[in-house]
Amino acid sequence: MNKAGGYIAIHRRIADWEWFKDSHTVHLFLYLLVSANFADAKFLGKKIRRGQVVTSLAHLAESTGLSVQNVKTALKHLILTGEVTNVSNRQYRIITIAKYDEYQDLTNIPTNDLTNNQQTANKRLTNDQQQYKKNKKNKKNKNNKREGTFVPPSREQVETFCNDKNIQIDVDRFLDYYTSNGWMVGRNRMKSWEAAVRNWARRDREAPVRETRKDVMPAQEYHQRDYSDAQEAAFQRMMDLGGDEGAV
Repeated sequence: MNKAGGYIAIHRRIADWEWFKDSHTVHLFLYLLVSANFADAKFLGKKIRRGQVVTSLAHLAESTGLSVQNVKTALKHLILTGEVTNVSNRQYRIITIAKYDEYQDLTNIPTNDLTNNQQTANKRLTNDQQQYKKNKKNKKNKNNKREGTFVPPSREQVETFCNDKNIQIDVDRFLDYYTSNGWMVGRNRMKSWEAAVRNWARRDREAPVRETRKDVMPAQEYHQRDYSDAQEAAFQRMMDLGGDEGAV
């Protein structure tokens, strides 16, 4: 929180407030008072009105020194008795101090101090915007690091890896297979193509060698039949008689 310049008004009647003896609730409410916008401003294209605070439970806990659970409890107290309202989404929350203008009736404060208050509020909101964007970027980077973003390898990468590790596989067959199935290993997205290469080579080494049946002659060993001279002469006589029409 930016502490430079400006101030807020605290009425003496706060000592009679029903939450005054609940230190966590008082602590949070005071923080919200000093953090709220003194003037309307913009946050990520959304108008944030005077008396509103853009924040999160984690940010409130860090700024007040309270635990997240203590912040939740204190915020429930303030909402219950109407001191604040709260609108939240998955990214941030906007807390509105219900009677901000009543609490901060600064009609008797010199103009210079009012200007300083407004500049301080605008600067604080800008800092909050920058911090929000930074936190969002850090969260995205952490998620990517935790989940891993798989990038299919090029043919050159696979060849280089195989050469470095002295692995012999059919690179094109490997790439064709995993490209066709979307680089999936079972039902899961592949995490390491290097491991897939090693497994591929291991399966090739462990695959059983198929034995050729001895009673089956390979195609290349078949030759055209050799006919004897006598068979050739008999065949020629049959053709002279008109083919095989007279054969019994």
